Amino acid sequence: MRLPAVRRLIAATACLLAACLLAPLSLPAAESFGAAPAIQTPLAKNRLLLGLAAQGGRVLAVGEQGHILWSDDAGGTWTHAAVPVSRMLTAVAFSDAGHAWATGHDGLLLASDDRGETWRVAIDGIDIAEMQAAAAREEVARVEAVIDAMADDAPGLEDTSYALDDAIFDLEDAEALLETGITSPLLGLCFVSAEHGYAFGAYGVLLETRDGGDSWQLVSRRLDNPDKKHLYAMTPVTDDALLVVGEAGTAHRSEDGGATWMATDIGYAGSLFGALSIAGDEVVAFGLRGRLFRSSDAGSSWREVDGDERATLVGGTRLPDGRVALVGAAGTLLVGQPGDGELVAVDTPRSGALSAVLATAPDTLLVVGFGGVSAVTLGGEDRT
Repeated sequence: MRLPAVRRLIAATACLLAACLLAPLSLPAAESFGAAPAIQTPLAKNRLLLGLAAQGGRVLAVGEQGHILWSDDAGGTWTHAAVPVSRMLTAVAFSDAGHAWATGHDGLLLASDDRGETWRVAIDGIDIAEMQAAAAREEVARVEAVIDAMADDAPGLEDTSYALDDAIFDLEDAEALLETGITSPLLGLCFVSAEHGYAFGAYGVLLETRDGGDSWQLVSRRLDNPDKKHLYAMTPVTDDALLVVGEAGTAHRSEDGGATWMATDIGYAGSLFGALSIAGDEVVAFGLRGRLFRSSDAGSSWREVDGDERATLVGGTRLPDGRVALVGAAGTLLVGQPGDGELVAVDTPRSGALSAVLATAPDTLLVVGFGGVSAVTLGGEDRT
């Protein structure tokens, strides 16, 4: 059996959740619990939280058991949102001041029209399975038409026949999931504007909206990702440039707002869990063992920077003064200018893994991970 077919048979439980935090994937035995509304509890702020987002003074945090919290005082106090599911939620983002989105296990994409106070299911695993089946049918028909137009001794016929085998396998695989839906998670979100955004995740799933989330399309085939490597992070770099990174060094960039994508070689075979635009054409990507890479041409070429081996990095944000903050395993928080100066380790209240960081003031950060949400005050870190 060829590699693409073999890889599609790997169990969903092998997927890393939320950039290497190793939270368990949804299991069939949890079906009845996961389909129930999230339990609203003041203890949620101390549970496993994976994502943060802010817009117009409103901060959102998401995590295990469908917990979504909102705060209007920079994380001083938190209110539990009304959430219709109890699945693990992996990421959250605002598309504009009034609308927010969250991703989760079982292919969940949740939407809020009131700044994150109440939520609804916009897409689930069955919806994605239906999209995958429709795309697979189109691909089978396309390859069959190519073969029909080829002579029996045409060069490339054997390779095209193999491509048809893979397309048929994809179709059978997708149709088998039409009743249960996919169980692997969506892992992240990226909104370029209020109308244009992406949701992405395990096994190369890439969804796009260009109408503010009224409709979503499966656009995974725009990426040259035949092995369906997981997609972990995406960032806009310029008005038209985008970068998406993922499993085993996977990286693709677009120069036309996502209409087409091309692979970019970062020079690393380990997984990349985060990407962050700095300024202009500058962008960084980071991942396993704290490896950090920087591009000065919107992702076309790369160099490794701050190359000391350290804890895995999974999330980051740009601070108001232009520095960056990066978080990861073992409570790691690094602040500084990657490549232009030393990244300084900052003490945090948590010893467990951190998954996301957000600046709420020039010298104040919120971090989330194992143990919930915490505030960190920056002190005398080098700002050069």
